[in-house]
Amino acid sequence: MKISSILLVTFALTAQMLHASSTTAQVLERRVTAAYHNKNLHDVILDIQKKAMVDFAFTTDLGLSQIEVRRARFSDDKLQDVLRTLLEGKGLGFLEKDGVVLLSRSQQLGRVTGQVTNEKGEPLPGASVKVLEINRMVAADKDGRYDITLAPGTYTVEVRFVSFVSQRRDVVRVEERKTTSVDIVLKEAMDSLNEVVVTALGIKRAEKSLGYATMSLANKELTDVRTNNWVNALSGKVAGLTITGAGTGPMGSSRITLRGENSLNLNNNQALIVVDGVPISTRLVSTGFSSHLSDDNPVDYGSHASDINPEDVESINILKGPAAAALYGTRAAAGAIIITTKSGKKTDGLGITYNLNTSIDQINRWPDYQFEYGEGRTQEYYS
Repeated sequence: MKISSILLVTFALTAQMLHASSTTAQVLERRVTAAYHNKNLHDVILDIQKKAMVDFAFTTDLGLSQIEVRRARFSDDKLQDVLRTLLEGKGLGFLEKDGVVLLSRSQQLGRVTGQVTNEKGEPLPGASVKVLEINRMVAADKDGRYDITLAPGTYTVEVRFVSFVSQRRDVVRVEERKTTSVDIVLKEAMDSLNEVVVTALGIKRAEKSLGYATMSLANKELTDVRTNNWVNALSGKVAGLTITGAGTGPMGSSRITLRGENSLNLNNNQALIVVDGVPISTRLVSTGFSSHLSDDNPVDYGSHASDINPEDVESINILKGPAAAALYGTRAAAGAIIITTKSGKKTDGLGITYNLNTSIDQINRWPDYQFEYGEGRTQEYYS
């Protein structure tokens, strides 16, 4: 019995809710048949309320008694069509909520239009224009123009575009049936290039869009503390990069590895160095002589990488792993170091820069040669 009672109560409540929602949805669909001649709008609304059995809600400041309805005739018309006819051109609107028809003064919308350009007057298509108070955003068209329809009031407009400094207009006043023009000029962000890295073959990509690890270094990282071989200046500045010096003098070669050794062939473990899209060798330039021990004891004349002047380097991008440098093939299996050199820029005056770097090296000790035993080919032979 208890279960049956609960089911009956639940069914009754559900039926009542369905009936209420159905009644609410059908309020504006009710039919009205009436004729009015030289009546004020207040009396007309009260008469419709009785005939359509609908509750109206409105305030006295609407001035319905001062609005005259000269002639109106309705024959089995929907309530929403009747109200549209009576309120048209009178600055009033209606809204149905919970079965009650609300009458209120309707606001005429205004517009905010303008153009987004750079400092040269060129349009910025696709720039985002956002109204902060209502969190509404539109995009500028191909000519950099935008158009936003807003209710009367005061708004804050913010404009953003990639590689440009965003700009905000705090007070933008919108009035009824009026157009407010707001043109925006964006300045180019000078530090925006820090977010762009140079990948394989000189292609520039946004750093966040890359699917592999990369790191960028500016020229300042190489020239603040100078060394005879600029490659040694990379030591400690890049995660996973190891610099091993040959210990063969001021211009000795340096061995560059990224993320450790991955091949038994030591020469294949070095990172590939690319200067302005051109790969260069990082191996020893020459062995220097051709004795029978030349392969085991080469003479280090430095590598092509050490010949680069650090003052000519604008930026360095380190691409780690084979996926980062796939366009360079197996040579970049251990990663690549992409070097971008400086280009000509317009400066005031001659623009001369002078740099001087001096270092003094002293030999720690000479090898202890022996001259007693040899092959007998020369008087003082040693190997």
